[in-house]
Amino acid sequence: MDLRKSSEAMATSTSMELDTSLFPFVYTTFGEKPLADDEVSAFCETVHMLALRGPYFHLIDTTRQRTTLTPKQRLIIADWMGKPEAVARGGHRILDVIVISHPLIRGALTAVYWLRPPAAPTKVVSTAREAIPFFEERARAVGLEFSEAARARLMRG
Repeated sequence: MDLRKSSEAMATSTSMELDTSLFPFVYTTFGEKPLADDEVSAFCETVHMLALRGPYFHLIDTTRQRTTLTPKQRLIIADWMGKPEAVARGGHRILDVIVISHPLIRGALTAVYWLRPPAAPTKVVSTAREAIPFFEERARAVGLEFSEAARARLMRG
């Protein structure tokens, strides 16, 4: 699947929105409606293909999400994360930040990442605003700019 097709699948999704308008800053929002399996697959493929555009920052906002992933969807993500090409392209992801409002779920995901570190540096936070210092720090560390427009987008949540 190419980025155009993945992006088209994401654009028609009522459960998630992937905004690349501020690339290298990418903002994904999961909505209230349950995700379909093909939407989870399209998300994984799109993230995989974004690395072809160059290094980028990714915020994944789950605060509006009202359902959990199904076992099949968790398997889709786990399989994708374990693929060698996903690991290799993980180096193009400067930082992933996952916003989870529920403290127990946030803690559980943090613990999972301690046990099995993801391919890219990853932080789990409670609000989009809380992510700003992490993005700024990583941008400085790799010599990229974290734009004012990206910062403003995080402030809006």
